[in-house]
Amino acid sequence: MLKHGRQQTKEQVQAQASEFWRQRKQLEEAAVSKWSKTRIKGDTTVAQGIQKIYESNPAKARYIASSLQNQDRALKLMTETTMAQAFGPSLRPENFLQSVYIGNANSKRGDFITEIALQSVDDAIIYINMKRADALRGSTAGDYMYSTINQYYEGEQYTGAVGTSDGATLTYASSPMSILPLIPYSVRILAGGAQIGVDTGSGVISGATLDTGSTVDYTTGVITVVFKTGMVPANGVAITAIYNWNSESSTNFASYIGKMDIELTKLRFSARPYPLGYSISAMTQLMFDRNGIGDAMSMLETAIGHEHARAKDFRAVARLRQLALGNTQLTFDTNFANVGEVSFKSRAQVVLNEIGKATASLQDEIQRGGINKIVAGMKAVNYYKNHELWKTDTSDSRNGMYKAGMLDDIEVFACPADTGLVSTNESLLIYKNDEQPMDTALIAGNVTEIDASLQYPNFITDSYSATVEDVKSVNPKFVRLLTLQNLQ
Repeated sequence: MLKHGRQQTKEQVQAQASEFWRQRKQLEEAAVSKWSKTRIKGDTTVAQGIQKIYESNPAKARYIASSLQNQDRALKLMTETTMAQAFGPSLRPENFLQSVYIGNANSKRGDFITEIALQSVDDAIIYINMKRADALRGSTAGDYMYSTINQYYEGEQYTGAVGTSDGATLTYASSPMSILPLIPYSVRILAGGAQIGVDTGSGVISGATLDTGSTVDYTTGVITVVFKTGMVPANGVAITAIYNWNSESSTNFASYIGKMDIELTKLRFSARPYPLGYSISAMTQLMFDRNGIGDAMSMLETAIGHEHARAKDFRAVARLRQLALGNTQLTFDTNFANVGEVSFKSRAQVVLNEIGKATASLQDEIQRGGINKIVAGMKAVNYYKNHELWKTDTSDSRNGMYKAGMLDDIEVFACPADTGLVSTNESLLIYKNDEQPMDTALIAGNVTEIDASLQYPNFITDSYSATVEDVKSVNPKFVRLLTLQNLQ
């Protein structure tokens, strides 16, 4: 590949991408180390929470800690006067840090799409794509390795047409094959994809359905196939040849070696604010304090955090649905009588087969991936519970989106039905590679939270909290929509 007009080797590109992710992970691990030991407002809840999350989901813990680090950095840039004006007498910076933690810890978005902590509002990540560099033997230059198949790109084997059977004619002769000369003992003849003959190394092609006169000229590349009477393939069947050509000939060097190229891709984020307003009076805070109800600001920070979490989750689901509607959609009839099943329960056992079709579609279209996450409406979740391989998860509170359980080896998240998200009988079938962050449908990049407050003479504080982020589509094929029909 070229960078600033200079050719970079494969090793240089790989080293650059590896170093980028190594440095980012190092910063995130340092943030985890810091915030898993830091008390906010003298409380160990955040530190203990990050430690617990890290045990089961290190990537999410790194994301949360990096968000806190970014927020802490932003707060430190504020002067004491600015802080007093921004947060007022009751709302303190530590309240805001607590809200950031709650918002990220309770969000489920990072479980079914990739989340990264940005370092600025105009940040970028880099990653590698492998692609074919040449248009050789049916390949297209620039095709991505993991998205297209070309079995003849490497080496000296290739294929060519001999003819198309009309169901009656016995003899078929090809045009000259390319590239020449052909290698003896390498020629195979196929009819409708089934092998029917091979060359003997002396220019003769033999096979049970072939008659004398079936030959190959290794120099010109002309192949003649003669069928025995009564052995001609059906009308329309393709007759083809697979062969090796002489790669040792100096005239063929330009056609010999298919080359893989490394593309270093930069994905740029332009983070924008998503504000949420709130207000509180000094009298409310005073009443809470004096009557032992609790800390009004702590309650408010919890509400803000939860609302940010819900909003981020729902925005991600909406984006996923938009991508899914552009792909092949699936349906599953839950009415057992309509499909000849004996019971509602027995019909539910077949739903994994329908989900498997989405995995098959992924493999057919882009040669990788498999459904490992589901975001489903409530009736769809309840239907999945009838499957014998269902295992309920009770670790999440039933608030907004939550992890409902496992369907075989697939994580299932429940999502309230709403226009633009999922209907109660719908499911978004998702692939997310937990080891490779770029193998995902969406990437969300979050910078930090920002706050602006104004205190009025009547002791009312109006304030706005905003999460600053951007979401990019990476691979729209990694999400499919499944509708469960006739669901009661």
